[in-house]
Amino acid sequence: MAHLDFDRYLVDRSTLTPTDYQSQNTPITKLLLTALLSIVDHNLVRFIDSGICLREIQSFTEYTCDHLSIQAMAGKHNIHVGLCGDKKGILHMANVFAHDDYDTLTEDSYDAIREFINCITGMFAGELAEANVREELLLPSSYKEVTLRSDCLFVIPIHWHTHSLNLIISIDSPIEFIIKEDF
Repeated sequence: MAHLDFDRYLVDRSTLTPTDYQSQNTPITKLLLTALLSIVDHNLVRFIDSGICLREIQSFTEYTCDHLSIQAMAGKHNIHVGLCGDKKGILHMANVFAHDDYDTLTEDSYDAIREFINCITGMFAGELAEANVREELLLPSSYKEVTLRSDCLFVIPIHWHTHSLNLIISIDSPIEFIIKEDF
């Protein structure tokens, strides 16, 4: 695990233009990660809680999740966006997003998490399309007890009140899923 400096891996979003996504001057991973985290932050505040906090970016080559919902985007880039955590954190986010009262992890509670991820990836795909970068949203999936392997997995802890989850992002680094239990 390596802790990554936000300034090193992100760019000033206020200076980005659609042509920057086609530029060779800034590493594309840095641009995509900046844009994606901005959308994640916006959606967390809008749909979950204004007191939510994204923590320091970490990089892994292998990461194990108790509960994971993830969606891939395919096109010019290979991008994965997911949320993972323990039962308590997943249930709380599902309940807040779906305005429901799930007391156990079911297909419906996982569906709420997948729909939240789809809001993020849909907005991100729309932003990329404005820059003539086409990405297709693939169907999201959920897993219990899964290990992810990749050359670079970005993991960003998300905290609010007494709850926490981890945001999982992979950009142009394919993920191998070692599944103990499919949901």
